[in-house]
Amino acid sequence: MPAALTLKAFPDRAFEGKVAFIDPLMDPATRTVKVRLVFANPMGELRPAMFGEVVLRGAPREGLKIPADAVVDSGPVKVVFLATGRRQVPAAPGGDRRADGAGVEGPAAGRSGRRW
Repeated sequence: MPAALTLKAFPDRAFEGKVAFIDPLMDPATRTVKVRLVFANPMGELRPAMFGEVVLRGAPREGLKIPADAVVDSGPVKVVFLATGRRQVPAAPGGDRRADGAGVEGPAAGRSGRRW
């Protein structure tokens, strides 16, 4: 995911970089997540302990995001079980990992009214 960094030290400049890692754990008290960003720094202008503002530029996506452990990998097919309120719980194909590493996308977005 692309990221733009601005610093008070360089007010008229934005450094372009990308997200390298998103920590899967959220701090429940502050509701924050650690994110590792990578920026090219050929001139050595970016230094440790500099503070700035980052804008993440992700493309909007439509779909359901589900926990990775909700996907049952049965070899060639990955399935997700749906909670329908009945005793039978049908399986739906899905559970593809997102390209940005930010989780798993569930079955088609049109199934948003169902619980996973």
